[in-house]
Amino acid sequence: NDGFKWPTNLQELWLRGNSLSNEFVSSLSGLSRLQSLDLSYNQLEGAINISENDGFKWSTNLQELWLKNSSLSNNFLSSLSGLPRLQSLDLSFNQLEGAINISGQCFLFYSIFHSDWFKLKKLEELNLIQDGFEGFLPKSFTNMTSLRKLDLSQNHFMGKFDSNIATLTSLEHFDFTENQFEVPVSFTPFANHSHLKFVYGKGNKVKLDSQHSLQTWIPKFQLEMLSLSSTIGTSSFQFPKFLLYQKYLTSLDFSSLKLEGGFPHWLLENNTRYLNMSKNHIQGSISREFGRMKLYSLDLSDNQLSGNISEDIFEAWHQLHFLELSNNKLEGPIFTIPTNLEFLSLNDNNFSGRLPRNIFNTSIVSLDVSNNHLVGKIPSLLNNLSTLWELRMFNNHFEGSIPLELTQLEDLIYLDLSQNNFSGLVPSFINSSVKFIHLRNNHLTGLPKKMFTENSPLVMLDLSYNEISGGIQDMIKDLSYSKLNFLLLKWSFVEEYSHNLIKRKQVSQEHKKEKASFTSKKRIDTYTGSILVFMSGIDLSNNKLKGNIPYELGNLTRIQTLNLSHNDLIGQIPDSFSKLVQIESLDLSFNKLSGEIPSKLNILTTLEVLSVAHNNLSGPIPEWTNQFATFDESSYEGNPFLCGPPLPKSCHPTPRVISNDLDSDKDNDRLVDMYIFYVSFVVSYTLALLTTAAALCINPSWTQA
Repeated sequence: NDGFKWPTNLQELWLRGNSLSNEFVSSLSGLSRLQSLDLSYNQLEGAINISENDGFKWSTNLQELWLKNSSLSNNFLSSLSGLPRLQSLDLSFNQLEGAINISGQCFLFYSIFHSDWFKLKKLEELNLIQDGFEGFLPKSFTNMTSLRKLDLSQNHFMGKFDSNIATLTSLEHFDFTENQFEVPVSFTPFANHSHLKFVYGKGNKVKLDSQHSLQTWIPKFQLEMLSLSSTIGTSSFQFPKFLLYQKYLTSLDFSSLKLEGGFPHWLLENNTRYLNMSKNHIQGSISREFGRMKLYSLDLSDNQLSGNISEDIFEAWHQLHFLELSNNKLEGPIFTIPTNLEFLSLNDNNFSGRLPRNIFNTSIVSLDVSNNHLVGKIPSLLNNLSTLWELRMFNNHFEGSIPLELTQLEDLIYLDLSQNNFSGLVPSFINSSVKFIHLRNNHLTGLPKKMFTENSPLVMLDLSYNEISGGIQDMIKDLSYSKLNFLLLKWSFVEEYSHNLIKRKQVSQEHKKEKASFTSKKRIDTYTGSILVFMSGIDLSNNKLKGNIPYELGNLTRIQTLNLSHNDLIGQIPDSFSKLVQIESLDLSFNKLSGEIPSKLNILTTLEVLSVAHNNLSGPIPEWTNQFATFDESSYEGNPFLCGPPLPKSCHPTPRVISNDLDSDKDNDRLVDMYIFYVSFVVSYTLALLTTAAALCINPSWTQA
């Protein structure tokens, strides 16, 4: 636009999320009144070379400048000098990697802080998240005494918190998550900070210091949020005493800090609402004092807590919403569940007895009681209970049938009842929203005629190691159109089978990881977490499957592994398997399959492992090219009527050639045979005459007649 000009009185300009390049910056010349500029999420690659933009200068009135995620490099920083009124600067998610070595010292941002940046005494907010910085903090930080918010997270800064941080007494928000700072657990470098409220420091090197062991100091600040964890294997810490004086600490995260000793009950006297002390070495029991706490969220998982929990530790009206006590040594019956509790994880303990009767009459949306010693039946669910979306009861001693109410829950996504004593039929989830069903290692005996429809969101179905004796042939057509990624039925007793996978679904959750174990490529593999997004398979091995292989299995064009080995399948290998264009492992061994191997299988370019061993197959092996050229004799052994490479048996044997010597020998044999014939004839004729003459002499009456 040749005649376009920015309004000279423009004060705020937001252009984030476009495709602006470096050349665009020159058009901002003359905006002397500009106070706020946002060029985040553009393509300002490299350095903005101001020398090439004749007369260009940043507005000296600029107070806010956001250049987040704009592919800027280190050289760009020098162009930001001379902004005395700048209060907020965001350079996060750029490519400002490295450090500049000056006289043997490693000073970051030298091009910024060495000269004019000491004048930026009004800078209040600086964000340098994930910029690739490394080394020590520059001493020039001491000049920015007005900083209220400093975010250095996800870089590679190192060293101690010395005067560089101690002089920033105006700090209210300090985030140094995932760096390599050495942080004393006493927090004494912040002794002069009176405004500090929010500190985030997970993933650094927390260390003991002499101040912590010799005295308890009284801080000037009152924290509201504190998050800290250590990445080094140092000895355990005692709980920092400076927290005794934090009366407004609403959120505390000390996970993975190697704390030891008993739980600091004095902490509950403060206003703490969110407490995470997981993955430490905290010992002792869950006392009744916990029932009087004002917490909304408590995570004490992965510690060394033990003993029983009082059944009435929580009043019914308690405000607790999130409780995580997994991976401890707690035992006894499960306590009465508060009405407001939504997330409860008690897995991997020694709890025993039955589930509380009211457990599903609460606000529970996620319940995990796996790996305990619980018994009895699943308590009845209210018909109007529609909020439960996750139920994990793996490895207990529950019994009875699976409640039909589970199949009617509109929000249920994850169900794991594996390794229990459930019996009866597998319920139909035809009207359910569940995506993951794990029912392995029970005593289930049958399947519904219709398990799901083409609109079912089911992604994982594991019925392995049950006593199922019915057929599932009725599912085949539905499977061809469903979203199922994994079907596991190994070591059951089904007579006919099938499975499908069409679309990939995200299988991992924020705190729980999905898992699938099945046999492929001649080994048992376990796939966990996000890798399942890229994997799909059917494992129906080691059953008593009978009948023909359904032709419809060839419609599962995105499947990557198919294992039907060790069954009683008969008939031919379907030609439709040639449509399995993503198949990597195909195992049909140890069945009773007959006929020829379909020649079209030769087009499967992704096939890495093939086994049709120990069947009744016959005829030629598909042409020994492409992936079939990589399979050896073991892929076909136990089929005596197969022929062709790589087997030694040829499908077209060479005709036998008879030599001339053999012909002469044959003539000689013919002469010997004629001689024997004549001699035999003369002897026989002579005997006949002698026999007749003798008869006449004996009986003369014959001659007279």
